[in-house]
Amino acid sequence: MQEIISWYMEHKTYGNILIIGIIGLMLYNIGYGAGTDIYRIFG
Repeated sequence: MQEIISWYMEHKTYGNILIIGIIGLMLYNIGYGAGTDIYRIFG
């Protein structure tokens, strides 16, 4: 665990980009799924 923390401290920007990218993809997938469901109901 300590190695991960020290690596994160050294590569903080990369870690933040990765986390933002993963969260963004998840939100995009959830939003896309919800959007297609809403479109299917009303379309």
